[in-house]
Amino acid sequence: MGLGVLAVKAKVAKSKGQERAKVDILVDRLVEKDSETIAYASDEDANNRLIAEFLARWVHEPWCLHGARTGCEINFNRVFPKQSQIRASRDILNEIAAVEEEMTRLEADISADIGTTA
Repeated sequence: MGLGVLAVKAKVAKSKGQERAKVDILVDRLVEKDSETIAYASDEDANNRLIAEFLARWVHEPWCLHGARTGCEINFNRVFPKQSQIRASRDILNEIAAVEEEMTRLEADISADIGTTA
């Protein structure tokens, strides 16, 4: 049936002067990530060369490529960035100038209020 995990937990409990042993045995499937990441090239010959280099480095048994497929696996567990619209620098500078003008006006109002209360 394949590979699995056997976990044994034992616990001794004392109750009313007696000791009792409780043993739990859990049989579960083996969950293990088994993958490698290698470089990818859109050109079939270059891609086959990259695969051959990887296999020569890590696999020490006979192997061969079957068929002429070129492809890649996309991991959808990763977060793909969303493209954001870049604003023009003059618009940003205009907004900064407007905020500076408002700050100057507020500072003048605060100074005027402090001058009248003193």
